[in-house]
Amino acid sequence: MNIKLVLLGLLALFSLYRLYEHNDFMTLCATVIVVAAFVLSALHLWRRRQ
Repeated sequence: MNIKLVLLGLLALFSLYRLYEHNDFMTLCATVIVVAAFVLSALHLWRRRQ
């Protein structure tokens, strides 16, 4: 398992939790960026393994 993907996943979970607790625009922007980075990294890893 890729360590970068695991760390991005943990950061995405923390961002989603923080968005749930503090619903403001900057937290929303940070969450979108982190979740997008996680999804793109997962897709890249998945396509590379095929």
